[in-house]
Amino acid sequence: MKEIIIVNTWKSEKGKLKYYELEEKTLIEKSGDYAAYSQWNGSVIYTYKNIAINTLTKFNKEHFDRIVKNERPKGEYTPSHFLFDRAIENKNVGIGLFVKAVLKESDKYK
Repeated sequence: MKEIIIVNTWKSEKGKLKYYELEEKTLIEKSGDYAAYSQWNGSVIYTYKNIAINTLTKFNKEHFDRIVKNERPKGEYTPSHFLFDRAIENKNVGIGLFVKAVLKESDKYK
C-alpha cells in the first residue's frame, strides 16, 4: 500500500514542516493536482499536490469542483465563500512553506 505524505499547513512553521500520513486507498476524488482523502476519523482532507488546503467533516463535491476550477462562489457571502477562500489561502501558505524550505536548504551549499 502506497503512503501519501501531505504537508499540514495549519501546524507547519518556517523551517519546520509537519505532515499527515495517509494511505493511497483513502483517495476519494482526484482532478489534476487536487485530491480529497478520507481520514481515520471520517473527515476529509482536500489537497493541492501534497499540501493540505482544507479539512471538512465530509466530502463536498461542489466545494471540490470549485477549488479545482478556481471558481469562487457567486452571490452573497456564505460559508461556501469562506471555505473557498481558506482553501486558496492555505494553498498559498503551503507553497510558501516549500519555497522557504528549499531556500533554507540551498543556503547550505553557498
